[in-house]
Amino acid sequence: MGIVFCAVVMLLQPLESSLTYELRLPDEWDCTSTGVSRDGGPLICCYWWDGAEDRHRVLILAPGDPVGKVRVDDQRVTGITSICSASDGGFFISCPEYSKSSETAAAKLTPSGEVEWFTDTGIMLVDGCSVVSLADGGFAMGGNRYDDDFGGRYFYMALLDESGVITRELEGDLLQEIRTVTANEDGILIVGRMEGSGETQGFAGLFDLNGGLLWEQGYDQGGFSTLHSASATADGYIFGGTHWPFEGQMSGLLVKTSRSGDELWTALLQPDSGYQQLYLLSVMEEDNGEILASGFTVADNEPRNTDDALLVRLDSDGTEISRLYYGLPGENHESFDHLRRDPNGELVIFCVGWGPDHGTGTYSVLKP
Repeated sequence: MGIVFCAVVMLLQPLESSLTYELRLPDEWDCTSTGVSRDGGPLICCYWWDGAEDRHRVLILAPGDPVGKVRVDDQRVTGITSICSASDGGFFISCPEYSKSSETAAAKLTPSGEVEWFTDTGIMLVDGCSVVSLADGGFAMGGNRYDDDFGGRYFYMALLDESGVITRELEGDLLQEIRTVTANEDGILIVGRMEGSGETQGFAGLFDLNGGLLWEQGYDQGGFSTLHSASATADGYIFGGTHWPFEGQMSGLLVKTSRSGDELWTALLQPDSGYQQLYLLSVMEEDNGEILASGFTVADNEPRNTDDALLVRLDSDGTEISRLYYGLPGENHESFDHLRRDPNGELVIFCVGWGPDHGTGTYSVLKP
């Protein structure tokens, strides 16, 4: 176990030639969350205010030719804070509870957007909302609550059966926060942050489908660390996030673990010259054992005032091989997320862009 510090020469390569789909939202639309469809494509959840009808309109979009559109025409759903695909082609979502905006609800949508069931949790998730389908036909929803008495967040996770009944509720310790929830044959995996020797450390926990804790691990680098993404590997897991050591630049954080969450190696990806922060939002292992990590990096305030999307390739021991950036000139912001391989084995990246040249938001599917 050890830390690998990574820094390479920047390879600035535009990806316009590999653009497969691009979707630009109208200025009056807001994107509230993104996810992955059953066939591996991106999902974009947005809403806008319909003044004529005095209500919110909610739409799920899938970039493609033509663009897939699912209208959620149910007044109980006023926005979607997280989404995943269901085994029947529908969707599992979290959303504000329509009659109590301070509470969070879960809902199951049919493939055509009709509400199959709607479950009010009775609690408010302030951030970190994430949903996932489970192998037994049920669902898990996680996020963070705020403790007014102690002034801190802690995670909450609800397990629901296929009819939307909450079968178990789990809560973390104070300052133990979720950033994402995933699931595979091992169980339900959560990653985020918790108290560490400095301020915060990355943490991960694995639960069985009944909510029983199988293991929980912290990954303490000193300073401030948070895990934002997770993916299973052939022999364990790879986690991606950020680390700031109290002073200096914020680095990308990668942690490779065993199946039981024990740390095998840690890599800190340092920002290149002209950048000051690096965030890893999506990670995956290739068949040859190499690691891909994507997200964005923040440019220095002057002269660019921008974020550039980032894709990093590392070998199986965490040594960086290459680094690729994507960005448009001007005060724009681009980010890569939802790494995957399509049925033909090609790498597919979901790119989110916003700023003057993007309008409210541009959502692209790229093949580097």
